Amino acid sequence: MDKGTKIKILDSTFEILLSLVKQTKWIVGIIFLYKGFTESVDNLAGKDTNADISLVYKLFINLVESNVIAWSITGIFFALFIIAIVLYMLEKRQKRKAIKNLGLFRKQYESLIDPERSSSGLTETGKTPS
Repeated sequence: MDKGTKIKILDSTFEILLSLVKQTKWIVGIIFLYKGFTESVDNLAGKDTNADISLVYKLFINLVESNVIAWSITGIFFALFIIAIVLYMLEKRQKRKAIKNLGLFRKQYESLIDPERSSSGLTETGKTPS
């Protein structure tokens, strides 16, 4: 058996082992989760657990009654509205700036292509004259 054949056999063996590991990792993970879950359930079986959720319930009711949640949601939407307005104004200003810069290049380019071309009458900012 030559060296190339041995390398191919080792390579294919390694690929098979790698695919087995990839396939079994999910099964092993599920088994570990199942064992951990059943152990915790077995440990609690027949025992009295005192989970005090009344404190969480009281806190939630106090928040709802004092309108904290409603005001928080209103504040979040108001802040998002203000951010949207500011971003719109910034975008509009950048667009006007780009139109003005491109207007100068457009004039020069059109005069190079056809010097006798008539103007469309647009201003440098892209607006029609009144």
